[in-house]
Amino acid sequence: NTDLRFGLLLVACLTLPVMATVVLGSTLYNDWRHVYFLHAPLCGLAGLGVQWAGGNVPARAAVVSALVGLGVVVTGRDMVRLHPHQQVYFNALVDRTTPEYLRTHYSMDTWKISCREGLESLRRRYPATTVYVRYSWPVDLSWRTLPQTDRTRLLLVGDDKAADFQILCGTELQRRTTKLSLENATFVRKVYNSTLLTVTGLVTVPEKKRSMAHRADSYQWITSGRLVSKAVFDVYTYPGGRMLGYARGGCTLPDIRPAFFVHIAPVDGEDLPAYRRQYGFDNLDFTFSDRGWKVEGKCWTYVALPDYEIARIHTGQDTKRGRIWETELVGPLP
Repeated sequence: NTDLRFGLLLVACLTLPVMATVVLGSTLYNDWRHVYFLHAPLCGLAGLGVQWAGGNVPARAAVVSALVGLGVVVTGRDMVRLHPHQQVYFNALVDRTTPEYLRTHYSMDTWKISCREGLESLRRRYPATTVYVRYSWPVDLSWRTLPQTDRTRLLLVGDDKAADFQILCGTELQRRTTKLSLENATFVRKVYNSTLLTVTGLVTVPEKKRSMAHRADSYQWITSGRLVSKAVFDVYTYPGGRMLGYARGGCTLPDIRPAFFVHIAPVDGEDLPAYRRQYGFDNLDFTFSDRGWKVEGKCWTYVALPDYEIARIHTGQDTKRGRIWETELVGPLP
């Protein structure tokens, strides 16, 4: 019986990995993410179940089809209502009414996609003002996806004293205590009565456009780090921070056109992503237009460093014709 044999195969694919995990005591990182492939046999069994329930009786098939369609409509309605955060979906078997229950018990926004809405809320609120946002890795990833015009108005800084707002989303927000303070929050996004995103004001932001002198504050912050190399762009590291800063005082357009290359060799080669291990170094190349600022002849940019222990960094600028300048930084870094 081909159908029965296929059904038994799906049952085996679904149950044997779980049994092996329990019997062998396998280590599972980040909960069940390494066995998400079990969704495939689970969906296959669901399909066989629908087929069996419908059978060859038209009336039964119509009822089953109607129930399946109703389930799709109900789930689809929730996902439309959750837009643009439809990835944060929980079914009715989970407590979705108790305030902050999901935030304190589940991973709601693993990839921290909601940070973008926080940046967009600041852009709408201060359309003619340059706003300084506290740097974090999730905010930086969302910031890169914004249009260039928005990125020039939303500057990321690593100093609390220079930042106007702090955006918390994803796991960064979930690490907070159960009693989440929203007293200074200017924008909050909730999903199922649980906070997904907060934008908190650190200082009062003027409604009018800031002066050039204030805009240059982030240049002062970039150059306040430890100078590790002098070249076309001076290179800085920051004690306790995972960043590499680049700054140039007398900056012209030809200085910012070449791309920046950043090649990072770890102390332990196993720390590299699998696809980079054959090269022996990580590649974080970027361009000035990605995340750079030029104000009154001063240019500055930065790159976020990986979390692993770094042995050596080879960085500089190059074009198709060759390298313009380069320097090698030897650990411990940063």
